[in-house]
Amino acid sequence: MFRNYLKVALRNIRRNKTFSFINIFGLAVGLASAMVIGLWVYQQWSHDRHFEDSDQIYRVGVNFMNIGDMAVGPAQLNDYLRDFPEVEQVGRLNSYSHQTFFEIDGKTFAQSNVYAADSTFFEVLSYDFIQGSPKNALKQPKSVIISKEVAEKLFSNETALGKTILVGDVKETFTVTGVVNLSDKLSHIPAEVFVNYRYRTSSSWLSANVYNYVKLNNGFSFEAFQSRLNKFIETDIYPTLSISQPYGEWIKTDAAYKFIVTPIRDIYMKSDLRFDLNTANNFNQVFTFLGIAILIVLIAALNFINIAIAGSSKRAKEIGIRKTLGTNRRSLISQFLFESILISIIALILSFGFAELFLLGFEKATGLNLMSGILSVTIYKLLVISLTAVSIGLAAGIYPAIYLTNFKPVKVLKGQIHGNSGSQNVFRNSLVFVQFCIAITLLSVTVVVYQQLNFMQNKDLGFDKENTLIIENASDLGTHQQAFLQEALKISGIEKGSYNNRAPAGRSMLVSTLRSEEMNQGIPLQAFSGDHNLVETLGFRLISGRSFSEEIASDTNAIMLNQSAVKVLGLSDPIGKKLNNSFEIIGVISDFHYESLRKNIEPTVIEFSGESDLLALKLNAATASQVVPDIQTLWNSFEVDASLNYYFLDENYHQLIAQENILAKAVLIFSLLAIFISCLGLFGLSAFITEQRKSEIGMRKILGASVTQILILLNKNFTKPVLASMIISVPIAYFILKNWLNNFAYRTELTIWIFVGVCVLALTITWITVSAHSFRTAKMNPVDSLKSE
Repeated sequence: MFRNYLKVALRNIRRNKTFSFINIFGLAVGLASAMVIGLWVYQQWSHDRHFEDSDQIYRVGVNFMNIGDMAVGPAQLNDYLRDFPEVEQVGRLNSYSHQTFFEIDGKTFAQSNVYAADSTFFEVLSYDFIQGSPKNALKQPKSVIISKEVAEKLFSNETALGKTILVGDVKETFTVTGVVNLSDKLSHIPAEVFVNYRYRTSSSWLSANVYNYVKLNNGFSFEAFQSRLNKFIETDIYPTLSISQPYGEWIKTDAAYKFIVTPIRDIYMKSDLRFDLNTANNFNQVFTFLGIAILIVLIAALNFINIAIAGSSKRAKEIGIRKTLGTNRRSLISQFLFESILISIIALILSFGFAELFLLGFEKATGLNLMSGILSVTIYKLLVISLTAVSIGLAAGIYPAIYLTNFKPVKVLKGQIHGNSGSQNVFRNSLVFVQFCIAITLLSVTVVVYQQLNFMQNKDLGFDKENTLIIENASDLGTHQQAFLQEALKISGIEKGSYNNRAPAGRSMLVSTLRSEEMNQGIPLQAFSGDHNLVETLGFRLISGRSFSEEIASDTNAIMLNQSAVKVLGLSDPIGKKLNNSFEIIGVISDFHYESLRKNIEPTVIEFSGESDLLALKLNAATASQVVPDIQTLWNSFEVDASLNYYFLDENYHQLIAQENILAKAVLIFSLLAIFISCLGLFGLSAFITEQRKSEIGMRKILGASVTQILILLNKNFTKPVLASMIISVPIAYFILKNWLNNFAYRTELTIWIFVGVCVLALTITWITVSAHSFRTAKMNPVDSLKSE
């Protein structure tokens, strides 16, 4: 029986080469697209789940003074958490530098993703140590843990354990005390190198500069731990904050101190906290891609059904003869389902090759590192993929099998069954309708996502981010800060410089509580502080008043406000007025974006500060890339006991829109594939219908119909379901995009012309696709069309 099924199926595939190719190729492309997306979704979901007892590991951030939920928290918190009965171990992590230089045997290597961790960090997060021990890894000062990939880069095939690395320009000697395997161990922590770090703790709880991780003892729940933290706020933190309100009232306010506890399994996918280590809202991105994968497979399956139904007239006589010879309906259904599954298996085999190509294209376009290859996945995943493909083939073949085997032998053999019946047309048009609903929705999403990305890239931020270099460890200069700046300004290509404590799009936050004379209670404002040159160096735009001046001694107690701060403080004429009875307002600057465009610009104060952690240098655009070596040389000449750590300000802003950039490119790739599969099916379907109407076309030509009239006639059948799909898909796309754009405080406009353009494009694609085959038939000599009648 199986052999007979196989023989008939292969014969039918050979007999209808074009349509078999369309079915197989379309399904292969759909499966390959879904395969890549599905494996990527699984990869995203698996972040941090490889850690031992990952369901018991949490990260503790904070929110105080109504400044928003933050992923970071106070460094001193872990010293207290150790005494909680719920806690098994605690560990801290912090960024070490944007880029660090290692030297081995006279060779220098640039290394990013370097983080500082304390000695217990690896007891909380169970990294896979292939050399060294997690308990002893960072016990000693100047010890370093490196990834397997970094070890191979630095030491080739030699054992890295015990080797020394010269770090930074001052060439501090660090000893390798461990090597960890990060291959296929996905985490929200992008670190490839961990150095031992002694945290500088503050007695104030109003500081947040480290990532606090905690592992709970078995038997203790998240709720118990959260309850303990809330009690800790009441007994240990509240008394130190000099709050005038009773605790019961204060804890209910937005300004109250709160700990933000996030399960480590949820960080990568769901966390949307300030200063997080990963791009926020990965869950939304994953959900979007998963939806696209399902839609692409659905389009491919609809193609399969449509072409099978359209070709029913070619197999009608075969079915009639088989039934006349005694073949029962069950056997016929089995035959057609077997053919359907065989096509899906052939498509599956081809899809592995397509998936490898799609992986390369996807990685190149988005910059995402997905996986080494489709065939490198586990047997379990391959089995799931194979079963999915067979299930799709089975599901896609059920309706054609039932439909084809329902023909009456007498009607078939009398020629009363054809492939262009009214009910068949309705069903076929319904499938085309669904396909183009999906395609138009995806096209609309692609256009708007790209518009939003373009809007974010070109949005006026309210200050000048270009050609600005930030030295993030300027505090290591100590008393030589001014001398360094003076020498730096002598370097050709450096135009201005300013010491400050916070840069836009940075990983630090300052907050000041201010009140006007009319207010009973102060309100927290975002704060930036710096020297006399801060406004000019960062390019803040002065609306009224003036900026800080070195010649006015009282400016050390002066402040500037942005427009939002003036509004929230209720100041009609702010210049010259005082806040907190001491800080004089000398200027108002325009609102500027210092965070993602997803967030509203908050009320902000610019304060004067003589002590600074950062140094901002404004570079000449023509020579910006050539200045860094000179700055490096100058830094070395001051013999600072730390390497130079720097970054460019515009790079930080590019990271803020990285998620939208990836989403736009990925949606474009898979939307184009969805359109391609739809057009492929439409081409096959139009070929079938044109073939069935060949005699009608010949007769119409004899009666005087032109080629254009015939093309309009043939296109009309497909235009109707496409027009109907627009009526449904446009509101769906509008709803999806409206909700997505609501995630952004600043967004592009969602105009009707976007959808009009997409619909016109979809209609044009339809006409071109249908006409590609119909034109040849319309040009045929009518004698050739009618001679077989």
